[in-house]
Amino acid sequence: MFSGVMLGSAVVVFAGLVGQMLRRDGRQDLVRAVAATVLVGVVATSAAGWVAASGESASIDVVAMAAAALSVALLVWSVPGDRVLLGSGAVTAGALTGVLVSATVEGTGTWVLGLAVGGAAAGCALLGQVLGRAWSVGALPGPQTWAFPAAVSVALVGPAVHVGASLAVLTV
Repeated sequence: MFSGVMLGSAVVVFAGLVGQMLRRDGRQDLVRAVAATVLVGVVATSAAGWVAASGESASIDVVAMAAAALSVALLVWSVPGDRVLLGSGAVTAGALTGVLVSATVEGTGTWVLGLAVGGAAAGCALLGQVLGRAWSVGALPGPQTWAFPAAVSVALVGPAVHVGASLAVLTV
């Protein structure tokens, strides 16, 4: 999966550079345009981890753990307050959610796997929120940028889900 992300990123960089070379408008904001293209391409290829993880029957439980941890972490993160405390609380809540889901599913889910997948999914989700908000500030007016940080969060959890699914298959 990571080799696919790297290949996809290389294709995106090449396509972005070719697209910029073909521009006829004087290439204003060249660095910003290439950076935006590369960022969106890497986020899009990272999201493929969800699809790769769901391919194995033993790893469907990992997808459930990560999805629940992602939801709980973003719910905790949405509360107004100190970002450092809320961030650590969101990662802790995500990890505990992974443990709870691992206890309720019928499959290979152990509490250690749930803790690891839940914590990793929550951490990647918060990273997606921070990166998505930082990148979309000033790009579009208010309500049009609300969905972008959520999309980045879901995409960045993809590799964590894929690694967790690979570990779940090994424990079978």
